[in-house]
Amino acid sequence: MIHSFLQSGSARFEQLAGPELAIAVREIDSKFQPDWKKNDVAERTRATVVEPFQRAMAAHGQPRLLRSFSIGEKKEDLELVGPGHNKAEEQLHFLELGEQVFVVASYQRDHDRTELRLYPPLPRRGVPTLEALKERGFQGLYGQDRGDVEVVRLFRERGPRTDVQFGKGKRYEDQNFAWALYESLTSALRRGDRSAASLGPELIKAQRIHEFVDARLREGRPVNFSLLLPYLAHAKGQLLPDGPPGGQVLLHALEWNGKTVAVTQELGPKPRIRAFLRDQIGEQPTWLELRFPAQAEVPARGVSALIQGDRLRLFGGVDRANNGLATEWTFALEQGARNAYLDSTFQPGPGLDGPRAFATAIAPDRVALLGGVAGFYAGRGKAEAEAPAWQRRWSEQAKGQAGWRDAGALPDRMSGGGSTFATADGAFVGPGAGLDGRLCYLDFKNRVAIELPELPGRLGLGQLHLDDSVLYYSGGYGLRGDGASAEKIVYGLDLNQLDGWKKIGDCQLLAGSNRLVHRGGRPMILGLSPQGRFTFVPGGAP
Repeated sequence: MIHSFLQSGSARFEQLAGPELAIAVREIDSKFQPDWKKNDVAERTRATVVEPFQRAMAAHGQPRLLRSFSIGEKKEDLELVGPGHNKAEEQLHFLELGEQVFVVASYQRDHDRTELRLYPPLPRRGVPTLEALKERGFQGLYGQDRGDVEVVRLFRERGPRTDVQFGKGKRYEDQNFAWALYESLTSALRRGDRSAASLGPELIKAQRIHEFVDARLREGRPVNFSLLLPYLAHAKGQLLPDGPPGGQVLLHALEWNGKTVAVTQELGPKPRIRAFLRDQIGEQPTWLELRFPAQAEVPARGVSALIQGDRLRLFGGVDRANNGLATEWTFALEQGARNAYLDSTFQPGPGLDGPRAFATAIAPDRVALLGGVAGFYAGRGKAEAEAPAWQRRWSEQAKGQAGWRDAGALPDRMSGGGSTFATADGAFVGPGAGLDGRLCYLDFKNRVAIELPELPGRLGLGQLHLDDSVLYYSGGYGLRGDGASAEKIVYGLDLNQLDGWKKIGDCQLLAGSNRLVHRGGRPMILGLSPQGRFTFVPGGAP
């Protein structure tokens, strides 16, 4: 996590556009000493570093801490800031304000001696990866060695006394300008680190957030979930009667080449799985069915789904008699697109290592199936009823191989089968049909499933979203009384603190099985139920 002195600032500076913060931002300019204007280094640093930061703070009320790195004693020891890293002497932060990213170094010498260094802003695309920063350092950012880059240094010692130094010049002690810039900068870092987890009523009502999201959507630019959520909560957009033309339950909503792929379930006396892809054939986009071969024994429900390369893969499920299936079906999407998907069908794959339904499917360098149901058994005291026999382990399939192997146990009482959010190093796995509220993080490298704090209630089948260091859970179903009902609450978990899930707000558009997808980079919500189908386009049709 970021340095403790950046986390524990005065609460009054946490108020967006609060009077104290506004005063501090104004004093960055008004307290710049007249004598400093005669100093070439100070004046140049003011123009290239200080003034851009002050303008950005005045214009953009919602900072975002995009990335932080911890630098070890040898300086070449560099790693992403995470739990346990807050004691490192130096950290390097990338703080987004509007379309600019400010580079800030923080130093915590001891409990009452701290330092901040503010460097010139970068364009939004200038934020480096860990590997790039290790390889090129400040040369990769500014084309100069770090010691040659213009910088303003702020020193805080023993209470509010704050000193300032421009570049390698003289250190000016106890300056109001330094206090104002220090307070503004620490507040921006603090709020940027917490912004994704602090969506309250004030932010939801903030008109400038809506205006910012409107502009991003019009320009076809990505919008972070933490900002999109209050926008969706007010249902700002266009509701279209558009969705998969078959099935009454949306099981999976996937993305392939900017297109939406939906896996649905037909209800009724003859339930079955169906799949559709939305593509443009001729002048108008339309939903096209991805068909199974004639006379195929199609799963009735409970399939897992993923897209690997240009293949849609469906695993397991159950048949109409509730028997578990060990089958796999694969559809070659690129090949099917050549003739509007009319001549192609799903093809049977090599199959699983045993029956598996309602599992979670993930495809990093190898495919993993987590949890699910291995079969059903008669419930105690209910000879006619069937209850699931949960498979609390996970299996994996190595790249280029057809066979499966047991890879280990899931955390205690976790059933799997829920939504996932994959990163380069692992995947977050949400609660599934077991409605157990339990989640884990699957570490790809070490092949281990790590338990995360459980959700507050018997919840499952919702959708996971990751925004910087905050994991969100939306929608799904909750077990209340004798049955399950659709949930509209959105929860957030700070992955740096891991101090439990907190309610962020309500969003009816994301309730139940509705899913946030991206079509051509544009966020949309897809809904399907026995009552109808819809697509909600935030901000209106593109």
